[in-house]
Amino acid sequence: MAQENGLPKVQVLTPKRKQRIKLCWEMLPDIDKWEIAINEVPKDPFNRGENDRKWKANFDWFTNTKTPFLLLLENATTTPSDKKQHGRFNTDAGYKKTTNGVDNETATRQIGDILKGIL
Repeated sequence: MAQENGLPKVQVLTPKRKQRIKLCWEMLPDIDKWEIAINEVPKDPFNRGENDRKWKANFDWFTNTKTPFLLLLENATTTPSDKKQHGRFNTDAGYKKTTNGVDNETATRQIGDILKGIL
């Protein structure tokens, strides 16, 4: 998928990368769902480098448990109309801001802080 879409291809599975794969597998031990999430990556032009920074999705981004792995899978199961309104991976301008105007990374961090306080 990476090579076909001009994305960086994995050359080496470092110990850190193996650990990330393991963590993702523990969250979702279903190879069919992994394939769905992987195939979702190139559907968003932002992930293919069509953004103001020319950033492209890569393996480390995909297996970062704080970002897209499960979100890509969830995005693949929404309807096209839902994606327009709610999907964070389906805008030409890149990631959307949340309804309160905070970017998704900041919102995720805030949610994590709240959960730390609870747990």
